[in-house]
Amino acid sequence: MQNKTQTMRPPTEAEEKELATISPAKGERVAFPNLKPTREQIALRIPVPVLDKVRRVAARRGQPYQSLINGWIAERAEAELSKNAAA
Repeated sequence: MQNKTQTMRPPTEAEEKELATISPAKGERVAFPNLKPTREQIALRIPVPVLDKVRRVAARRGQPYQSLINGWIAERAEAELSKNAAA
């Protein structure tokens, strides 16, 4: 799975001046009631020995095991879709 990163341009002089006037103390909380979550929570029943192995792999990589599982599922789904598109 490839990470897509965007490079940000440095702020212009006018933007820097505007940013300098912003104070976190003057900020206000806002709510986004119509914002939809980008993830959906699901429940999977995974055998304990398999989950233990996944947790060990994730620990070696230094990442949460849920993120590892998510990455694996995304990679496999993309591969399956690519394979089916080529057929």
